[in-house]
Amino acid sequence: YEIEKSIVERADVIFALSKEDIESMVKIYGKERERIIYVPHVNKIPEYKWHGDDSKDFVFIGSPYQPNIEALRIIENLAEKFPEFNFHIIGDFSKIPKKKLKNMIYHGLLDEEKKAEIFNSCLAGLNPVLRGGGRNIKMVDYLSHGLPVITTPIGFRGFDPEFWKDLVYIVNVEKFPETIEYVYNNRKKLKETSENIYKKYIDLYRIESSIDPYNELMKFFK
Repeated sequence: YEIEKSIVERADVIFALSKEDIESMVKIYGKERERIIYVPHVNKIPEYKWHGDDSKDFVFIGSPYQPNIEALRIIENLAEKFPEFNFHIIGDFSKIPKKKLKNMIYHGLLDEEKKAEIFNSCLAGLNPVLRGGGRNIKMVDYLSHGLPVITTPIGFRGFDPEFWKDLVYIVNVEKFPETIEYVYNNRKKLKETSENIYKKYIDLYRIESSIDPYNELMKFFK
């Protein structure tokens, strides 16, 4: 807190990756709102190829930092509860102690093509993170591929829930098991959901990719 406070107070301009972060900077540190530039993170739009509606596979992607490691523990519990499902893990978790579970498949770091193959063949993406700031990058990955998602509210930070209403399953982590069961039992409806997620992401990309950080920054020097 003290380090962040010092940096925020001394900064002439702050780039924020989510509107929630802007509000935090204003409320917690008293930073002038006009000194904060909103620069959302968006991916380029990949080709739509999702076909996971008959799958029993789920996917989680992340780097090995503490909130993702905590999420990995939650997924281990889910894997133990649901031995009939497979849980694909993308990211370098090689140095993290793990339970030996046959239905948890660790892929390590993957290129975009291999990552897309897994996304497109899984029933849903999982995002059981419980803390963090900024826009969650894994959510951008999931949504840009039209992948149905089960996420915690904090995992959906940086996105407008109303914009994604009825498309993304936003639940507390305690409800992940019942939501996984619900998604699987209603998987025949997921194709339409997936297509709508992909269309929504295209809309989001068109809106937010137009924000040019350089032009926004140059306004401070005119």
